[in-house]
Amino acid sequence: MDSVALYLSRDYTLSIIQALGEAKEKCQGDGRRIMAEKYADIERIMREQHNIAQSIHQNIQRNGGEYRLDG
Repeated sequence: MDSVALYLSRDYTLSIIQALGEAKEKCQGDGRRIMAEKYADIERIMREQHNIAQSIHQNIQRNGGEYRLDG
């Protein structure tokens, strides 16, 4: 499998998640089930990535600008 890595801000990721959700709903509404499933998969992946980034950000904020495994 070939892969692509992206570096996105947390805010931009939220915008992408919203757009993917809207695209998924539109596809569900007009019967494009396969595309709706693809959008749902990508939306889930982006949401998981955002949650990880948010957790790291909160850890850094709690620990005065330093990421700590015990914090």
